Amino acid sequence: MLNAQEKHQMQRDVQNVIISFGKLMTVFRSEVVNVGSFAGSQKSDEIAIGEYAVEQKLLSPKSLTEVGADLVIVCGSETDISEGDRVEIESTSYIASH
Repeated sequence: MLNAQEKHQMQRDVQNVIISFGKLMTVFRSEVVNVGSFAGSQKSDEIAIGEYAVEQKLLSPKSLTEVGADLVIVCGSETDISEGDRVEIESTSYIASH
């Protein structure tokens, strides 16, 4: 079992590997506004949450179809990404799912 220092070092090592691939992802999120109003809540315009290093997993079209995805990425544990966020990688947009 790893102690806290070893876990932290492992996270840094994994992040350094991901950074070495040189790809960045920008995460965009809509905020929910008018919660509790008579008209109901609505989503606002998207705002950029952050930019993070990612590693793109190169999968065959068949494998992507099997997992129901257009793209599979690996990102660090500090990445602020939620289901439904829009992510942009190399000028192409995707919707995040888990």
